[in-house]
Amino acid sequence: MPSAYGPVVRNGEIHHLSASGLTKGDPSQEGGCFRKWLYHYVLGEREPERKHHIVGKQTHKVMEDYYLTGVENFNPLALSARHLMPPRVPECQRVEHELIEGFKIENIPVVGYIDLLNWSLRTTDEHGDPLADLPGVVEVLDWKTTKNILRYAKRGIDLIKTDQMSLYGKYVLWRSEYKARPRLSHVYMQTSGMAAATKATDLPDPSKIERRWDEMSAVARTLKDVVRETDPAKVPANRNACPAFGQCSYYGKCPRTSEQTLIDIFGVTKAEGLKGKTLMSLESQMQSLQQEQAAAGNPMAPPPPAGITDQQFKEAWDLISSVGRGFPPVNADGAAYLARINGWESHTAQAGYAGQGEFGTLQSLSAQQVMDFANNLRATTIPAPAASTPPAPPVTTVDVPPAVVITHNAAPQTPPSAPVVSPPPQAPSAPETAPSAEPEEVTQARELAQDPKWTGQKMNKGPLAKVVRYLLENGGGGGEVREVIKEVIKEVPVASPEADSGQLIVYVDCIPSCPADSLDEYILGKVRELEAATGARDIRCSDHKALDFGAWKGSLATMVRESPPEPGVYTVDTQSEIWAIAAQELRGIASIYVRGTK
Repeated sequence: MPSAYGPVVRNGEIHHLSASGLTKGDPSQEGGCFRKWLYHYVLGEREPERKHHIVGKQTHKVMEDYYLTGVENFNPLALSARHLMPPRVPECQRVEHELIEGFKIENIPVVGYIDLLNWSLRTTDEHGDPLADLPGVVEVLDWKTTKNILRYAKRGIDLIKTDQMSLYGKYVLWRSEYKARPRLSHVYMQTSGMAAATKATDLPDPSKIERRWDEMSAVARTLKDVVRETDPAKVPANRNACPAFGQCSYYGKCPRTSEQTLIDIFGVTKAEGLKGKTLMSLESQMQSLQQEQAAAGNPMAPPPPAGITDQQFKEAWDLISSVGRGFPPVNADGAAYLARINGWESHTAQAGYAGQGEFGTLQSLSAQQVMDFANNLRATTIPAPAASTPPAPPVTTVDVPPAVVITHNAAPQTPPSAPVVSPPPQAPSAPETAPSAEPEEVTQARELAQDPKWTGQKMNKGPLAKVVRYLLENGGGGGEVREVIKEVIKEVPVASPEADSGQLIVYVDCIPSCPADSLDEYILGKVRELEAATGARDIRCSDHKALDFGAWKGSLATMVRESPPEPGVYTVDTQSEIWAIAAQELRGIASIYVRGTK
């Protein structure tokens, strides 16, 4: 990373992070290890530069010169990848693009450079054939050199699993205000043997990038704890990272347990056989720990039976999370359970999962330790049952469902309701059947419908989609649930324009049944203002930082939001992308917004 950024760690705090720095500390990445990150950035023991680093820098410089000048002064590595390189379109590409200020992860500035940022919509596929992207796609490309392509090159679908490409993908989403969609690409060039090159590229769904961002944020939170430590033995090590890239530079000085030493010398299989002869057995260790806890007045609950099921682990995890103090980090064993119960991709469980909150310590727990942790919480947080008292007379309570009226951009109007309480029955002739509990989906629908955050939203977005999809596609518990959905989640009624004077009413891609003015002059005026402010001839193709690689969409949306049309009835035809951006922004401003279909 350029020295202009200065030291990563200053005064015991992380000053900034780069993609390579985050990768170095992330146990889920190849070679990633919290202890390695400590050695490198906190203790200042830098790794020596290796030969492949030098070759990679030389090749990057050749690629940079070509896209800046158009001169093909390629070295043998770059020449082997010539057919995989996107066409040169200077006005729609940035070479060695520096991440702009303001991009942060866990409030830590993210710095660095993207090798090639390409929003020309012209690129190549894995075979070097021309590939035309859809409007709004921005390619993030990184040049890679490797000794063996067949062994080390990643597939396109695996790029989302790397911290580097996920971070760059998030940057594109953030920089374009989520109006662009990132394409992630690697071009690999082989440094040993015969000349060879290949490309990996993928267009992941933005939701996958957001999920990876959450995982990387958890790693960044743990690094905030690591930076305060100076003893490597107190920071968890990822032993799977020791042999990565030949061997870890800190392998000789990294503290080891006696068990790890056995594995290093004899391998995992033999070490397991010797473990019972040289170390305390697991049962003995557990008994000793229970005795210590009992002596301290905090007896441990007995461990669960061997063979923890996913359901048992989920119950334990839900209990820990319900305390509201975060959750503990888990090692690869625990992360495997965590990935299964949450339906995450398998890469999450490669080397563990970072914790957060008060429970997010540096000590990673196994699945068994998570169970023990939950059992201890049960023993200390669940109160003993109170002494039995005579049962009170039965009281029948009927909740009157609130009548909810949803209007666009206004909080739901919910009249107060009160429970109707009937007197206890006198000597019933036959036992009565207790009223059935309201289905969970009904309760969730009511809560969502009364939440101002979702007022006026379509039913195919956000949490509403989950409820509606479950209820309407899978039966949803019968007619009662369907009726509640009809009652509490309604489409926005279209009021009569004549009756709503002084309101902004917008008809998009449809013909109103009342007089209306076109917004063409208004939108064109905003475009001219933006062109005048930036000196651009066309806001869609400019190198101004407020317009480049799709940023013009956010700039135009901001102008519409800050200076909307005067109240009235208007029509918009979204044949042009510029008109579509303006119409989309007006959706959150208009009192009444009607959209047709094309």
